[in-house]
Amino acid sequence: MRFHKLRIVVIILTSILLSVKTSFALNNLEVFKTKSTVDGTQYSQVIPIELRGNKIFLHASINNKSFEFIFDTGSPTVITKRVANELGLKIAGKNVGKDANGNAVEMDLAIVEKLSLGEVNFRNVPVFIFDYTGLPMASCYFDGGVIGSEILPLAKWQIDFDRKQLVITDELNSLKHLKGAKTAELKSFGYPHAPILVHKLNGEFTDHAMFDTGNSELIQLNKLAYEELKKRGLLKKDANQAFGSFGESAGGLGQMTNYSQFELDELTIGSLGLNNVDVWTRPIVPTLIGAKILESHIVTLDFSGSQIFFYPFTKPNLKERTFGFRSYFEDGVFRIGFLSQNSQLAKAGVKVGDQVLRINNHKLGDVSQDKLCSVIESINAATQADNINMTVLHKGEHKHFVLTK
Repeated sequence: MRFHKLRIVVIILTSILLSVKTSFALNNLEVFKTKSTVDGTQYSQVIPIELRGNKIFLHASINNKSFEFIFDTGSPTVITKRVANELGLKIAGKNVGKDANGNAVEMDLAIVEKLSLGEVNFRNVPVFIFDYTGLPMASCYFDGGVIGSEILPLAKWQIDFDRKQLVITDELNSLKHLKGAKTAELKSFGYPHAPILVHKLNGEFTDHAMFDTGNSELIQLNKLAYEELKKRGLLKKDANQAFGSFGESAGGLGQMTNYSQFELDELTIGSLGLNNVDVWTRPIVPTLIGAKILESHIVTLDFSGSQIFFYPFTKPNLKERTFGFRSYFEDGVFRIGFLSQNSQLAKAGVKVGDQVLRINNHKLGDVSQDKLCSVIESINAATQADNINMTVLHKGEHKHFVLTK
């Protein structure tokens, strides 16, 4: 469904959405038909993971050289151009696809001889090659690239935020946290084998969604499904409105558009039922079930058994608490890129495109590329609190705010 992702959200302040959905050009079918394999049987490997804003970072090796990657079930495997050059990979073709914002993107394709997660070796893996040098913030997040979905059918995968680990095995019964778990049917519609789930909204409307660990939300509902819910009278409350872009993708900043946020009475995925869920719409299909579910459930993917397991380890927090805005970085400055109409900023007259001058003690008026990563890290830490001080430049006037989530 996409190289959706190289998708990254820089916590609350800034979102970067490096994604290319797999709307494939079919003239490169030989690359996409490459049969990937995994070495041996009777393996079980625990991979430590690091969580940064609900994004899963881990170390993996490409042809015996180790790099840091994002683990993203909503994306094919992508390696950076720097890594491809370092490894001397042979280009096997090009692909023109669309990113998560619907922007056209062209990428080189290659076949990786060996991709290793711990001692588990995957062979002949098709990869996209991404040159992120035109996206300033990408250098703060990408080392090797993204470990994606095409290798998911080759093993069983258990994602455990509680213990901060990813378990890879060939034997489902060797895994813990299955007994007592809720289950749902797991589907794949071919390369790149993104995990697809059937879900039900408010007890009546049934649709497909992608389980996407590169997305930070619990659910982002595509607008066609949202309009169908309204048409059927299944939404009991008016939605909050917002305007802007959810972030930057491989093809650039997403189109500025209208979004809706509302409370869903009931989200059902197989035998898993969640009530009073905050939902954002997204302008394009598919609907996404994101990494927020991993804050409360250990999730196990079993493609050969066509099942996904949700094992609860804590009570889920289904309410979104934000400051009502997101921003993007361009030409040395941060600007408002997304704004909720019921936010303190919008009510005070701030508009999408206004410049962000300060967050707490962090000056954002003129940030050089060499300081950008440390500035983003500091801002992310500051925005974990319930309140922030903020200064915005609006129509030539410095406007000061104390924002509360």
